[in-house]
Amino acid sequence: RGADTGSIRGCVVGDLYGTLLANLPGYEPKVVLDIGANVGGFILLLAAKYGTDAIERLVCVEMNPSTYERLRFNVKVNFGDRSEALLAAVCAKKREIRVRLGHGTTSDSIYRDTRLEGNSCERTIQGMSLDDVVAAHVPEQFIDICKIDVEGAEDEILTAAGSENRSLDRVRNLLIEIHPADRSKAIVRALEARGFVRIGGGNGVAMCGVHLFRNDKVEAARV
Repeated sequence: RGADTGSIRGCVVGDLYGTLLANLPGYEPKVVLDIGANVGGFILLLAAKYGTDAIERLVCVEMNPSTYERLRFNVKVNFGDRSEALLAAVCAKKREIRVRLGHGTTSDSIYRDTRLEGNSCERTIQGMSLDDVVAAHVPEQFIDICKIDVEGAEDEILTAAGSENRSLDRVRNLLIEIHPADRSKAIVRALEARGFVRIGGGNGVAMCGVHLFRNDKVEAARV
């Protein structure tokens, strides 16, 4: 009912993320941050591809309370005490967000109501900035893979006035779904200004889609 089967199947056996991860040959992520995790399809892909023992620290963020409960189960069963699931929405700054949500879909967004067969209600969701999440839950660690799928909020997170996003300086590889198309160029420019280089995905920087970026500044700093 919550579109779980489609989201997990699309992540684990589909081309959505698997093809892009092939651009990181021989790479084993140890620290992973999944923003907009839904029920955990992406982290189940990582478990299948690299093995659960390869990941030393996993933090997943999901805004829908119903979806979050399923995510928390998938995270703990597969990654145990090395993992953490957060009930929050990542946005430009800390604030409370009122939104109507159902039992969970892959299109849940802080900007629109989700009404599923009348089974929905208004919720107050805690909004946190990217820097808030990283400072509280991934302190003093390089993040090998950060995945962001937040249904349009990526624009607010990365380009809003006052969004410092200092934590991006510790992200080695960024998987991000960019939409809408008319804002994708601004988002790509913001990432390039932080040292990110697009190495795969999407249909070009003018189109929405899933993109993989490598942070050359992080690699230079690690050397």
